[in-house]
Amino acid sequence: SLNDLVHTAARVCTPLWFAALREVRCAPHLQADETSCRLQGSKERSFVWTFLSRELTVYFFSDSRSGDTPSGLLGGTQGSLTVDGHTGYNHVSDVDGRARSGCWSHARRYLFDAWPTARDARAGLDLILDLFMVERRAIDEGIERTPAHLALRRSHSIPILNKMLLWVKDTSPKHEPSSPMGIALRYLRNQFHRLVLFTDDPNIPIHNNASEAALRIIALLRKNSLFFGNEDAARRYMVLLSLVATCERHGVNPEVYLRDVLLRIQDHPHTRLAELLPHRWKTTFGSGFKADTSRNAA
Repeated sequence: SLNDLVHTAARVCTPLWFAALREVRCAPHLQADETSCRLQGSKERSFVWTFLSRELTVYFFSDSRSGDTPSGLLGGTQGSLTVDGHTGYNHVSDVDGRARSGCWSHARRYLFDAWPTARDARAGLDLILDLFMVERRAIDEGIERTPAHLALRRSHSIPILNKMLLWVKDTSPKHEPSSPMGIALRYLRNQFHRLVLFTDDPNIPIHNNASEAALRIIALLRKNSLFFGNEDAARRYMVLLSLVATCERHGVNPEVYLRDVLLRIQDHPHTRLAELLPHRWKTTFGSGFKADTSRNAA
């Protein structure tokens, strides 16, 4: 049946998923996030995690939201990790672990939720907007992830961060800790040392929007197909979804890519499987499929 063919494709591509996971583990800069899902016949929630490097998007299925998943995948690696405030990532950012950077979009969301009952949240929202405008300027000037980008952050973002810190200190005594505004301010205080890490490295993003966007497909799955049939089905879905999402990031037609790779992988040397990951396949093998890709896109 068609279902059997999909599962067969996932099994054939599983070595590629492991190759992508190995590369993500070694990447110097990562973003990560997680969201819940369901297994058929189970009352407990399961979770889909996503890990993004500069080149790859990898999804991982787990039966819990504990820190065991990021610890098992990223433990002992070096670099940066951009995430929200979830304590499950603490295992990765312990001593000798990854430098953990915060997400200004999460901070902004807390302030936005508090705004209806605390109008002084507007000042904090304006400061966060100023931070985002510095990043927009770097993109417009074509200096993103360069030393010039870092210089721009240090000359423009650091003064904004100093204003934000003063504003948080001055505003905190005016609100109850349990109020929406109190919660937003506590998040800023607790995460501030992580929220400023982007001023040390131009490769660290100031938000984790890319990871959140990568999980929208799982949110749609919760509404449309409701659940995974079993753990094996969920893990195979992660394989195909990882490859398709990476194809989309690099402008590769997933149908064309899978049609070629499902045949090519049979005879490709196992030690060189990473050559078949979408971003490398595009350069090495994909040139002959440009016409076919444009026809499918049309």
